[in-house]
Amino acid sequence: VKGVGSKAIEVIQVARNDGPFPTLHDFCTRVHGSQVNKRVMESLVKCGALDSFNAPRARLFAGLEEAMKWAEQKAKGDHNAAQLGLFASPSNKNSDGHPELPNLEEWPDTDKLRNERETLGFFITGHPLDKYVGRLHGVVSLSTDNLKNRTHQEKVRLAGVIHSLKLKNNKKGDRYATFTLEDKEGVVEVIVWPEAYKQYETTIHADQPVCLRGALDIDDERCQIIADEVVPLESVATGEVQQVHIQVPADVITKEDLVALKDVLPQHTGGCQTFLHLMRPDYTETVIALPNALSVAPTRSMLLAVERLFGNGMTSFR
Repeated sequence: VKGVGSKAIEVIQVARNDGPFPTLHDFCTRVHGSQVNKRVMESLVKCGALDSFNAPRARLFAGLEEAMKWAEQKAKGDHNAAQLGLFASPSNKNSDGHPELPNLEEWPDTDKLRNERETLGFFITGHPLDKYVGRLHGVVSLSTDNLKNRTHQEKVRLAGVIHSLKLKNNKKGDRYATFTLEDKEGVVEVIVWPEAYKQYETTIHADQPVCLRGALDIDDERCQIIADEVVPLESVATGEVQQVHIQVPADVITKEDLVALKDVLPQHTGGCQTFLHLMRPDYTETVIALPNALSVAPTRSMLLAVERLFGNGMTSFR
């Protein structure tokens, strides 16, 4: 647990030999001292190590300082340990004399999970993507556990949480970002070059789950994604998508491909305007706004139908 050193663990283990800790105040009384300080206690609450006290983590966290003061006074033999100077009153003590925990609502799930990740390096009570299960409308084409089975430069789309965000400058002085994207199966390294970073900077720094699209960069030693789109997952999962963009290589697409696309789109009619991007080998493109009759719904079936024509990751939502 980050912030909990070996000396603190030894103190807790020795105290635990005398039996379980039934309450926070019993814990503070039996493990008081310089090794188990407030920072250690905060980390223990954040990671869920004190959940057995059957109190919300928010209440435990807010009551730490007062509980530790009470335990310190009790250790000194102060029979009036519950008297905490001007900051205490009879109304905030229970029948055993120790102060009651503050009456607070539990932390939101997002905060609980963030604290777990901060102190443990992983989530234990859930995952930020749990609430989106069944609501992604096919936005996610892959997960991190099967990326290595894909090909170099293949377009992919994943949902996840951003960790270990680092900002760097290229030789021209332009800012770009690198980070780890975590989904429920694993992690993958991501690079967002300056042009895309400028466009999606707010989303990258928002500390919320994202939907990311990009090209795989795979060799014998690494697998990473060069991202060209990073949008809030919430906007996609709640149906706030307004446009569907389909990218196709202009030098290989045929008339038959276009006819097939024209036949497929009306099978998935919806309110999102559709745009066709013809990508040229020189990295330029022509963008065509398709007629309203070819507007679609951003569903999984629509996504799969289009990707059967042009391949994974060629469709994006905005």
